[in-house]
Amino acid sequence: MSSSQLWAMLAARGIQPDSVSGGHPTITPAEIARCLHGLARGPFLMGMVKEVGDVRVLRELEEELDRELDRQEDDFFIEVIVAGCRRRLVGLAVFEAVMPNPRPCSQCHSRGYIYVDYQPRACTECGQTGGRALTSHSRSELACIPWSTWRDKWCERYEAVHTLAVGWHGDALRHLAETISGLLSNPLTPSRLDSAVNKA
Repeated sequence: MSSSQLWAMLAARGIQPDSVSGGHPTITPAEIARCLHGLARGPFLMGMVKEVGDVRVLRELEEELDRELDRQEDDFFIEVIVAGCRRRLVGLAVFEAVMPNPRPCSQCHSRGYIYVDYQPRACTECGQTGGRALTSHSRSELACIPWSTWRDKWCERYEAVHTLAVGWHGDALRHLAETISGLLSNPLTPSRLDSAVNKA
């Protein structure tokens, strides 16, 4: 489940993120943060960044991902440790997990739509995201690793680190969906939210 799917599911049931006038049930960033309670530290931090928008925890998120690689008992990651570029790979993985389409779309100029005969149309080049994923060349440049070395040695290792970071976001979304599922049909009152969070 993606963020947009989770919030679309909530919106379909009349729950909107943050305060919306008109008497609709709302969910604030503070309530979202409370719903993340009970998660492991990595998924919690990723949920705080992606769903709450709390960028103050980005450094801690990178450090937690770095510690997670220490906990992996796999030669695949040990070689990353020995090589000394693990911190750059971790930073790049967090950057891509938080901003999956950081390159501006050249067709729509990051708007997500184009004009055809003075009518707005969805940009098919970027899928209405306004951006594109990093290429392998871009990744090697951002990690300050020569392209040939990246291609031969680091690309596959980076994918494993990136997959771990993206997986944390999936864990956070699943936890949010489970915690909020009992609250979908009624307004989110503090007492109902507390009871749902305490059960999680």
